[in-house]
Amino acid sequence: ERAAALLELGEQELLCADLARARLSFRAAVEAARATGDVVTLARAALGFAGGDIGFGWEVGTDDPASAELLREGLEALGEGEPRLALRMIFRLVYLLVFSDEDEQRAGLVGRAEQLGRRLGDPEAATLAESTRLIGLLSRSPDPLLVFDHFEGLLPMLERAEECDREDLLFRSVQLSAFGYYVLGRMADCDRAVAQMDAIAQRLGSPRFTWEVDLNRGMRLLDHGDREAGVALVLRAGAVVRLLRPDIHIAIATLGLLTTEWFFDGEVAMSRSVYEAMEKVLPRGLIKAFVAFAAAMEGDLETARRTMRALLTDDLESLRRPDGHTPTALWALALTATLVGDREAGARLRPLFEPLRPYVISPAPALGFGQLPEWHIGRLELLADKPSAAVRELRTAVARADAYELVGAAGLARADLAVALHRHGGANEAAQMLAEAESLAERYGVDWAIPYLGLLVSDGNSGLRLVARYDGDIPGWGGFARNDRFLVADLNGDGQDD
Repeated sequence: ERAAALLELGEQELLCADLARARLSFRAAVEAARATGDVVTLARAALGFAGGDIGFGWEVGTDDPASAELLREGLEALGEGEPRLALRMIFRLVYLLVFSDEDEQRAGLVGRAEQLGRRLGDPEAATLAESTRLIGLLSRSPDPLLVFDHFEGLLPMLERAEECDREDLLFRSVQLSAFGYYVLGRMADCDRAVAQMDAIAQRLGSPRFTWEVDLNRGMRLLDHGDREAGVALVLRAGAVVRLLRPDIHIAIATLGLLTTEWFFDGEVAMSRSVYEAMEKVLPRGLIKAFVAFAAAMEGDLETARRTMRALLTDDLESLRRPDGHTPTALWALALTATLVGDREAGARLRPLFEPLRPYVISPAPALGFGQLPEWHIGRLELLADKPSAAVRELRTAVARADAYELVGAAGLARADLAVALHRHGGANEAAQMLAEAESLAERYGVDWAIPYLGLLVSDGNSGLRLVARYDGDIPGWGGFARNDRFLVADLNGDGQDD
């Protein structure tokens, strides 16, 4: 009776979005169940300690290690009994192992989930089994460049979830489908899925669900250029998740807002400090790629180039874990290559974007700041001094950004298209594109014109290479000012502008 009472207490505390207190109750329930040999209560308490089978929608690989340990203990204690409870536990455990290198164990768990799904044969079991398989593929798939292909099968899973009698599981299924629609470029379906999440969360009446709705809506508002309303919702979501999972709170509130600063203000100094601090604790490819990108944005070209090249291995292994984040790491490296002028790295990156063409690149499960492959391909073509190819790619990027109402992507793609057109001889259209980009920036309060002073040298092949860059403060001068003028002159008397 004590174990059952503690289990119930933990479940109520979890619904109140206080995981810290809930875990004390669940841990006590585990201890009481061990003492009495009650394996079912032990397994249920272990699942509760991990946050329940539906989890929190986001994982960053920094949860209490006891979550996975208790789930393994509970599964072993159940043996072949309680197949539904075992399936729920496996789903949660696979989610927790997304960032791990335990590939064989994760694959075995996915296989067992599929067996249990067939054995039980009802909508809930089918939804859990299919969701477990999808999470397993997002963690480790046959080809990290094809990881988004798996979302084509989302609709049947969602239909099965609609048939089961668990609204919390339906909520999680709809959340997964919202991300799928986003990367597939089906933005209207994505927004409908978020609205459906909101309706389910209102019926469930718990803040452990409403924070995810706030976060998703906030990210979509930021995509549309509504900074004030978007940031307000992201902060409100963070205030709730801070009690549920402080580690998720840091990832969402801090990194989300830093990305907002980059997109709207061109500000990266704080981002670099945060990414470098995170990389020391979580040395993952995605974080290292953002360290390289932030260094390039700050003008630390040597650090950016060195970090980028270390990640561009033949098998891309350093960018995996999970595979669902590999495409995002690639766009961060592509921006790094174009910012530092590394043509060799650009040539290595260029073909990697081909399989990503149909998609909007975003790290699962984020619904914001989506990146268009054509924008990055266009920039890489410019780096390779192929303005004609760049124009084709960047025209597509502009068209897709407009269709998806991605304000940031629309402005940035226009700015780069203006450069490509100018190099290709289309000066008039280039001026038009630049005017459109400036109009978008003014309308949404975005500062995409990041001022810097660059020192260029000839690369000996009719090109220029950036060897030093100063942002904000310039040695011996001070900070940039709005009316500063830059003069080009013949400095060495050879009759040519230097």
